[in-house]
Amino acid sequence: MYIKQVIIEGFKSYKDQIIAEPFSPKINCIVGPNGSGKSNFFQAIRFVLNDAFAGAGSEERQKLLHEGAGHAVISAYVEVVFDNSDGRFPIDREEVRLRRTIGLKKDEFSIDRKHVPKSEVMNLLESAGFSRANPYYVVQQGKIQEMARMNPQQRLELLKEVGGTKVYEERRKESIKVMNETDTKKAQIEEMVSAIDEKLAELAAERAELEAYQTLDRQHRGIEYALLDRELTTARQELAKVDEGRNKLRAEKAAAHEATENAAAELREQEAAIEVAREQLASYEKQKAALVKERQEALQAKVSTEADVAEKRAELEAAESASSSAAKELQQLQKEVTTTQQHLAEAEQQVQQHKASEKEIEGKLEDAKAQLQALSAKQGRSSQFRSQEERDNHLRQTISKLQHAAAGQQEQLQQLQQQEADITNSLNDMAAEVANQQQQLASLSEQIAAADAAYQELKTQRNAAQDAKKEAWREADEMRAELKATEEEYNRAHQNWVRAVPNDILEGIYAMENLRRSHNLKGVAGLLVELMEVPQQLVTAADVVAGNQLFQVVVDNEEVGLQLVRLLNKAGKGRVTFMPLNRLQVPDIAYPRQWGRDVEPLYKHLRTDEKYSKAVRQVFGRFVVCKDRSLMEAVAGSGAPVDAITLEGDVMRSKGTISGGYVNTSRSKILTHKKYKELEGAVKRLQDQRELASKKADQADQDILHISTQLTAADENRKSLRNQLAKVRAGREATSC
Repeated sequence: MYIKQVIIEGFKSYKDQIIAEPFSPKINCIVGPNGSGKSNFFQAIRFVLNDAFAGAGSEERQKLLHEGAGHAVISAYVEVVFDNSDGRFPIDREEVRLRRTIGLKKDEFSIDRKHVPKSEVMNLLESAGFSRANPYYVVQQGKIQEMARMNPQQRLELLKEVGGTKVYEERRKESIKVMNETDTKKAQIEEMVSAIDEKLAELAAERAELEAYQTLDRQHRGIEYALLDRELTTARQELAKVDEGRNKLRAEKAAAHEATENAAAELREQEAAIEVAREQLASYEKQKAALVKERQEALQAKVSTEADVAEKRAELEAAESASSSAAKELQQLQKEVTTTQQHLAEAEQQVQQHKASEKEIEGKLEDAKAQLQALSAKQGRSSQFRSQEERDNHLRQTISKLQHAAAGQQEQLQQLQQQEADITNSLNDMAAEVANQQQQLASLSEQIAAADAAYQELKTQRNAAQDAKKEAWREADEMRAELKATEEEYNRAHQNWVRAVPNDILEGIYAMENLRRSHNLKGVAGLLVELMEVPQQLVTAADVVAGNQLFQVVVDNEEVGLQLVRLLNKAGKGRVTFMPLNRLQVPDIAYPRQWGRDVEPLYKHLRTDEKYSKAVRQVFGRFVVCKDRSLMEAVAGSGAPVDAITLEGDVMRSKGTISGGYVNTSRSKILTHKKYKELEGAVKRLQDQRELASKKADQADQDILHISTQLTAADENRKSLRNQLAKVRAGREATSC
């Protein structure tokens, strides 16, 4: 056996790892200039063989660490490789590696890379000849010179130490000391023996008494046993009764506890119902006030309607009166037309007469002209007149009379023609005015009827809009009351959900959701409990199997999970476990089939998307659900590689461990989360409905305002048309008069 190789790192002057060349099995010499590390190399070997630095403290270990420039060294080790081809070490290897590692707070040994205690290393070295009693297998520098300068007595001691006889002298001294201690103990023992003999004599006497006592005691114990057996039988009977009573009390207690919980739940429901009733009462009060207001408005509308009816009646009467007046006016106009036509006929007769007179006068004029011509022809007839002047005067007078008569006839003819034209124009004007008035009356009547119809239509629209507004506000009030009750129930469900989830996981889930939304991360499916549907009868079993695994987050791949982990670590909030679907490896399990449908894999009854089935099988795949406890025990004893669970949550694993007992279903994580999410959706839906109802009410308000404006304008238009009708009728009556 010899040292084959030495490896040093961090020890004294050796900062970096130094691996010495393999040594020769004969003589090896290490040379080098001063300060090259020869002494430290020698100290490193002694450090491992433990003849020095055996009880080094932390300060001494600090001194052994490298203290140079650069980064400080916090640990160091020295490894010595021994050639064990001769089998000096009791280890079945050709080569043995012994390493010692130190730090500020550690000092460890290892053999062939395996950590071993210090005592085992010392025993191994002892077995190879490295005796602690003879540390001269390593000769230090200066020891030869020191031996040369020793006196004979010192050399003798040294030879004894080297030869190993000093050990025997030390052992001899220890043996003499032990013998002296043994003699002292022997004397003490002899004294104790004599005292024991005396004690034995006393004990012999006591033994006789004891035997008599034991005889009596056996009899006494027999009697006591009989009595105790009878008492035990009685006590067992009473205990059975007590157990029966306790079981009854336990059942009653469970029933009372369940009744208490049910009563508390009913109380909460009643309180919620009372709150809802209060909200409904307030809503009804509002509705009552609205109905009172509607009644007042209806009364006002009734008064207004009665006034409108009276106005319509008055208008009808006025229309009837106007109709009779118009009929009278028509008769009067017809009479006037008849009279005018008679006058026109008379005027035409006069015109004809005047025309005849005109023709007669024209004939006379012609005759006069003929006579004048005859007179002119008879100018030579001077015998009729005394003188020519008398004749001319006579002719002039005749001509003047004839001309005067003709001028009178012509003027009369012109007057008759002008009279005829005036009468014709007057008749035409009267006919046109009558027609125009009738047209105006008909047009105004139609406009008034249309305005009345438009007014009534607008009133109908306004009433419909008011009804829509009332209905919208009623719906909004109902939505508000229902929303408040649902929000209270949602707050209770949220508190139950918070209590069901550990604080660090809950904080991590909230932080993860915020980070996912803020960074718009894709590939996050959600919590496992959100990705599956559990039948009601399997809720307890699924809760017991999954536990907090229900709150693990399913992601598409490990990149998404690592990104979220980095963001969560950076934020320093909560704890979340991710399930990357691309990394899940679900083993194929041979499920037992001999019990048929009474024993089935639990995951097959959990409904989920095919994409997330691996995540569900990862958690629930090892469990089979059993119909009852006896089947569970049979499955666990069959050796199948599955764990069995009953519907009540009792679990028996394949290794034989059993767990279970009473499970409070009101604290079910699955049911709590399901109710929390359902109420969250209900609150959002009711908020949207309330917002929609409020918008409808606001729109109805705007419609009512718009219709009221149109209604006012229509009423003004009606009044204006009626005023125009009254003016037309007044003008017609004035014309008739």
